[in-house]
Amino acid sequence: MKILLCDDHEVVREGVRRVIEPLPDVRQVVEAATGAEALEQMEKQAFDIMLLDISLPDRDGLMMVPEILAKWPKIRIMMFTMHSPLLHGLQAIRSGARGYLSKNASMEELTLALRTLAEGKMYITPELAVLLANSNPEAEQRLPHLSLTKREMEVALLLAGGATYKNIADKLFISEKTVSTHRDKVMEKLGFNKTPELTRYFIEHGLI
Repeated sequence: MKILLCDDHEVVREGVRRVIEPLPDVRQVVEAATGAEALEQMEKQAFDIMLLDISLPDRDGLMMVPEILAKWPKIRIMMFTMHSPLLHGLQAIRSGARGYLSKNASMEELTLALRTLAEGKMYITPELAVLLANSNPEAEQRLPHLSLTKREMEVALLLAGGATYKNIADKLFISEKTVSTHRDKVMEKLGFNKTPELTRYFIEHGLI
């Protein structure tokens, strides 16, 4: 199988490549650091499986899934991300992804996930299976945090976890003023005035 690995961290790509390249059924592993690079590679050649990160420097990986499948319907996409399935797992599967795997997963699990996709099956972790079994699409649409953009969610999670504006700015490579702007939008969308309310909400919904 030919695999396209799209992740903006070189160390992640290198680590994954070392694990999957020696597998007997893997013919080639091609890397892309951005969404644009990934699309460019797909224009040049066909791939069987795509490992796709959510947080790319130029694109939202989740938003790319339906776009990719509309043009290349045979490719099997697995989200490979640091984000918990609680945040994006259901959205990923409903968008057409064939699996959702954490970067904290063991290399053995990564290998199993790839082989599962190669067999034409979906790779669903027990945690995601529970979410799918208990999901209620109509109720989910009413959850206010689903209206947050990817960046707003990133800021909100860090704020809820106790990070300062400076901590968040350094981690996300944005200014403290931008952090403040995102924070204001988050609080407005969720209807909160104080950070402890945000923290409580995220805990109650199993987001942190």
